[in-house]
Amino acid sequence: MIKFFRKIRQNMITQNKVSKYLLYAIGEILLVVIGILIALQINSSNELKIQKEKAKINLIQIHSELARSIHNADFAIEDYRKRDSLLHIILDNKVSSDDYKKNTIPFLSSAISNYMTFQILDNGFESLMLDLSTLPTEYTSLVDDLKILYKSNKEDVDHFNTKIGNTASAHLESLRKTKTWFADYQYNYTATDEIIAYFLSDPFYKNDVAEFHNVAIQNHLGLIMWFRDKAINNYSAITKTLGLEEKVTDHQLEHLFDIKKYSHWQGSYIAGGEEKSQAGRPAKIFIENDSLFIDIYNSKREQIRIMSNGNFYLNRQSNIYLVKNDKNDELESFNLQGYKGNIEF
Repeated sequence: MIKFFRKIRQNMITQNKVSKYLLYAIGEILLVVIGILIALQINSSNELKIQKEKAKINLIQIHSELARSIHNADFAIEDYRKRDSLLHIILDNKVSSDDYKKNTIPFLSSAISNYMTFQILDNGFESLMLDLSTLPTEYTSLVDDLKILYKSNKEDVDHFNTKIGNTASAHLESLRKTKTWFADYQYNYTATDEIIAYFLSDPFYKNDVAEFHNVAIQNHLGLIMWFRDKAINNYSAITKTLGLEEKVTDHQLEHLFDIKKYSHWQGSYIAGGEEKSQAGRPAKIFIENDSLFIDIYNSKREQIRIMSNGNFYLNRQSNIYLVKNDKNDELESFNLQGYKGNIEF
């Protein structure tokens, strides 16, 4: 082909057809330019495909890690639900010497000496941030929301992960330095009269319990709930954008998106039980925008969060709510724990 075009050029020169040669030369240059542009376009298209595939791989990993973080949040919330009740009976002086001696209340003597942290997995997000300059524009809104989740929300949770550990450690350090029975308490789990007297009547212990409740329930729990809500929103957005609906079942999170299964719970309920001051007051359960809500006393509308362990809660920091259903999944009654007492509907 090259010899063919060279022969044409030579014939034009020998025949003194300069004008035709110039036109031919310009045409040949244009063909070369067009060829280069096509090659660049193909190369650019291939590069975009590679960038999109890399971003997709990172987003799929983030999707999986969000699922695990949501399950971690459910575990933490359930633990704090139990811990909240435990701390309240201590602060309200509703425990006895026998409770410590007979160990009738689990973890009573270690209510503030053990703690848990909430692990947020972010390897996929950190990997995505390394290639941010080549991110396809179609993923921009996803990444903007993920930045808020992993930068702002995660930093707040991590701060209180550290603080709850420091609070528990400070309590144990105080006991180690001031109580001769510390070794028996810490390693032998001995419940002597002296140890029990400390738990029941020492004002500084009550101060430590109050501080632990503030850090754990009022702050750490609230941040975990907040992160969980945002994580679910991001998980849902990635699911829809990448078409990962089949992964929802694999991640055991179908309960978050199959709200219609609770449609038979909708209706009006009346407060009863031992709280006579609240008896007869109304509550309503309903579905709106693919979410389950409760309207308490026609004034307090809150979303009912559904956990992977089958329990439920409302988004409040100091009060944990448990909705109860019978074996047939018919909601005959439910119990609000912490809202102006323990109220049954």
